[in-house]
Amino acid sequence: KIARLLEDRGHTSTGIGPEADIGDYGRLKGDFSHKHSAVICGLGIFGINTLLLAPKYGPRARLASVITKAELKYNSPLQDDGCTGCLECVSRCPSGALSRWEGNYSPASGWVIDKERCAHYIFAQNGGKRCGICVAACPYWRPEA
Repeated sequence: KIARLLEDRGHTSTGIGPEADIGDYGRLKGDFSHKHSAVICGLGIFGINTLLLAPKYGPRARLASVITKAELKYNSPLQDDGCTGCLECVSRCPSGALSRWEGNYSPASGWVIDKERCAHYIFAQNGGKRCGICVAACPYWRPEA
């Protein structure tokens, strides 16, 4: 809808939805990183769980992107130390995909988890359903009780 609104106002634009392309199992990544774009635009930082940690929503933000020729204002990248380092996501991950974060993690650029382990858990053990344990374990943000 945002891309159409920008197009209606004369700005070449295209929307990129949040859907994961799982047709290329060998790569296990999309062609465009919503999370990296969000970090560059100051919407959050990466957690050890490789999720975007947004100040207001923690790891519970869902992303889509719009690429446009319109001039837009954006924030500078956040100056945040990243996640709290509690390692709840690492210890609770059923696949062990987060176990090699030490020396690889950066709040500004993230890191590459063991996507093969994660995908194997999702598709072979969890019937194709994402587990979300890393999201639930993250204390970066908790909803008000």
